[in-house]
Formats: sequence, structure tokens, C-alpha cells
Amino acid sequence: MKWKRKLKRRPLITYLDVTHAADGRRLGRADEFTLEGMHVLASEALNVGGLYTLRVKLPTELNGMLYFDVDVCCVACPRSSNPDLYDAHIQFIYPSPDTVEAIEELIRRFAR
Repeated sequence: MKWKRKLKRRPLITYLDVTHAADGRRLGRADEFTLEGMHVLASEALNVGGLYTLRVKLPTELNGMLYFDVDVCCVACPRSSNPDLYDAHIQFIYPSPDTVEAIEELIRRFAR
């Protein structure tokens, strides 16, 4: 699957915990965001093209939210430079308006 990011990801000044929403299993830490997706340093490989619902814990309350759940598609998941981790490139699938507002505020307040 060939994919090209439309927006430049913005690195954050802090890592955000990311878990599988269904069972709370830890996936890893998000360190870059756009309104279209995020990069996650993942402890497990995700299936490219796989659909997941992830929970992202925010660094502080943003727009009344401490976390958001979002449906995503994994567009790439190569090994990281750390051989114990994966670079999961995640695309959001129709995030809710509240989630979009929280991501906008996250980028505004916590992007480098």
C-alpha cells in the first residue's frame, strides 16, 4: 500500500500513552501528530491496513477531555531504530468533532 502524508506531523514536547480502547492493553507512546494521524512508538507490530480503535491519554484536560478514542488505520509499521519497538504510522478514520478540537488544542499547546 503506497501512502503519502498530506500534512507535516508536529513533534510534541511530551509523549502520550496509547492503548487499545477495547481492553486497555498498552500499545506505546505517541510523539507526533497532525489532524490526520499520529506516529506511535509501538511495543508491538500493527498490521498494515489493519483497523483499530485506540485511546490516547492527553497530557492535561483539553476541551473537557482527558483522553480520546479514535478509529484508525495503520498505514506503515516498520521496526524502529530501537529493535524492541515499531514505528507505527497511524491514520485517523473520521475522528469526532470533539476529538478534532482536542487534537487542534494539543498541537497548539504541546507541539515544538
